[in-house]
Amino acid sequence: MNKEINCNFITKSTDMKIILNILTFAFFGLLLMTTSCNKEKDSADYDIDKSVNELKEDIALDGDGRFEKVITSRLVKHDDCRFIVSGTIEYYLNSELVAVVDYGNGTCDNIATKTVRGNTIRFELDGKDNSNFRKVIVEPLVRIEGCDYIVAGVIDFYKDQEWLATIDFGDGTCDDLAIKTWDGGRKEFSLSKD
Repeated sequence: MNKEINCNFITKSTDMKIILNILTFAFFGLLLMTTSCNKEKDSADYDIDKSVNELKEDIALDGDGRFEKVITSRLVKHDDCRFIVSGTIEYYLNSELVAVVDYGNGTCDNIATKTVRGNTIRFELDGKDNSNFRKVIVEPLVRIEGCDYIVAGVIDFYKDQEWLATIDFGDGTCDDLAIKTWDGGRKEFSLSKD
């Protein structure tokens, strides 16, 4: 009788170990699948955020940071071109015109001009970085004196001709916040590297 009880106990104990091993394996498998899916999504998200921190301003404004952006000629973007093809934006600091961005004459190209304090230069509206994203300047990036962050401007991010996200740096307020918009989502995030 003692042998039968021990035998049954060993069988039940072995069955429990097998069931526990199967459940543990299933749990870790599910955890691994979930983590892998999120890792891929988070990796692309991280690459765009990291890329944002590597951007340089297009216009640097001296002074107290109170500037006004005025679109003096309507910004035009055609469906078959990812660049703004014409229009102008003027930037005023304490009511003084300090910068003008001119997007051109309607030709679909990546060239615009910026005139800052009387100096005019041509610049490209797109570029590629280490993350292989193509960045398209929708509105020039502005940095103001005394602020560590880009305070205004809009950038579109593309990968293989497909739009991924838009980053809007705000209205000129000195803060570390920007808004990222993508197909199906929108979030505010910090530009701080900490």
